[in-house]
Amino acid sequence: MHHHSLCSHILRVSTKDRKIKFTCEIAREPAPEIECLKDNIMVSMTSNRKLSCSKNVYTLEIIEATVADSGKYTIKAKNKYGQCSGTSSINITTPKIESLPEDISIEPRKTLSVSCAFSGHPTPEIEWVCSG
Repeated sequence: MHHHSLCSHILRVSTKDRKIKFTCEIAREPAPEIECLKDNIMVSMTSNRKLSCSKNVYTLEIIEATVADSGKYTIKAKNKYGQCSGTSSINITTPKIESLPEDISIEPRKTLSVSCAFSGHPTPEIEWVCSG
């Protein structure tokens, strides 16, 4: 009997729109048992943590990720032929304004350029508001 390696690709991570996706290609024959861990503790599936499978790609998705979701994630797969795992870390930081623009006065109909420095991971969305 011929069988392939259980895991063909280690864990990949993507972050977009406050969602984190950990994906791993895992052979499905025979069907593996899948475990997801964060910092070596079993991850509970909730309304914002979901495990899905499409063909042989398993995805752990964290929706509306927060700083508390930072950590080392592992997806483990096991069947009668063996076991494998993929691990990746994610570090989420809250948005922070590093520098603010100075107070500015400008004549009507003149061009104005304003800048500031910010940080955060994933990259925060910035919104400018004019008051006064």
